[in-house]
Amino acid sequence: MTELIWEGKYKDGKRVAPVRIALPLQTIETINESAQDRQRTLDLFASGRESEWRNRLIWGDNKYVLPSLLAEFAGKVNLIYIDPPFDTGADFSFTATVPDHPDTPEDDSFAFTKEPSIIEQKAYRDTWGKGADSFITMIYERLVLMRDLLAEDGAIVIHMGDKVASLVRLVTADVFGENNYRNTIIIPRGIKNVQSQFKDVRGLSVGHDVLIFFSKSEGSRVKKLSLPGAESSPGKWDTFWRGTDRPTMRYELFGIRPNSGQWRWSRERAEQARRNFDEYLRAFAKFLDLADDVKAFAKLPEVFGFAIDYTDGAGNLRAYYPDFVAVDEQGTNWLLETKGQETEETKHKDNAATLWCENASQLTSKAWKYLKVPQQEFERLHPETLADLGALLPTEQCR
Repeated sequence: MTELIWEGKYKDGKRVAPVRIALPLQTIETINESAQDRQRTLDLFASGRESEWRNRLIWGDNKYVLPSLLAEFAGKVNLIYIDPPFDTGADFSFTATVPDHPDTPEDDSFAFTKEPSIIEQKAYRDTWGKGADSFITMIYERLVLMRDLLAEDGAIVIHMGDKVASLVRLVTADVFGENNYRNTIIIPRGIKNVQSQFKDVRGLSVGHDVLIFFSKSEGSRVKKLSLPGAESSPGKWDTFWRGTDRPTMRYELFGIRPNSGQWRWSRERAEQARRNFDEYLRAFAKFLDLADDVKAFAKLPEVFGFAIDYTDGAGNLRAYYPDFVAVDEQGTNWLLETKGQETEETKHKDNAATLWCENASQLTSKAWKYLKVPQQEFERLHPETLADLGALLPTEQCR
């Protein structure tokens, strides 16, 4: 098995564990605390019971702060976000010039250099002095302690720049396990456009940072994210809503009357399309019932809750609800999609359904295939068996 090795990871053949000295924390100041609350805190402390609190701002090196939190919070933290130094090597000092005073005959102008303070050196400057090995050691020691603080369904998000993001990604996998890697999230930031004055440059400008996202355990789940207004109601008409705002196109359909936006079609056209599609669904169910090579099939109702997540053209997460599942005489499982009118979302759903079948085949060791059956093709072909559809539909629809 491949392993990330750095100087200081092992000593005498054994992995070096981080420091776990639990130093006592001392309260310096309590913000917005009334005299009554302060007395209550003192009484709880005097009685040996834990005092109540909501937030803590702890000053100190987190290498020594983290072990002090383990006794109270080990296995209880849901989310950890850290923003460690990016190992840029910058010292954040700057030179400033004070101009001459206009009312004096002498030249009083002078320049001074503002050196980084001890705190700024610790927080920002590359002060490890041993290169990447020392940087990784610093990150590793803290990640081990943070993993112990996390609950089993907890997660950690690490904000990094592009220079050392790959190293931090690998050392985090070393601590949390590669199977608990979830995402690398790209976040934009400003670009200093100083390259336009040159004909060639050493490297391209970097306009992003990354968030490296790991969970503590493989079984943890996160809520899906979407842009405002991107959430849709489950069902075959989930892309029938538009964000444009025409009050005359907001009528009741399937028991839903949107408060904003609009339906894509007029009410008469939408009702007719619904009737046509309902007839197609009944005809397709009858076809599956009579097909000699179909051993079993089922219509997947929405209340069953089977959905496949996919990303639409705008990058939003959506849910796709397939229509039918069937098993043929060869034992192949089919995920069947009856399609009326295709939209720009159709290809994204097709890709997600195809990937789902590939994953299901690998996980169950049973064959799964995705088949999209457009209404016009079904009515033109008049198939009698499932094999007829697989043989006659275009290749990309017979995956």
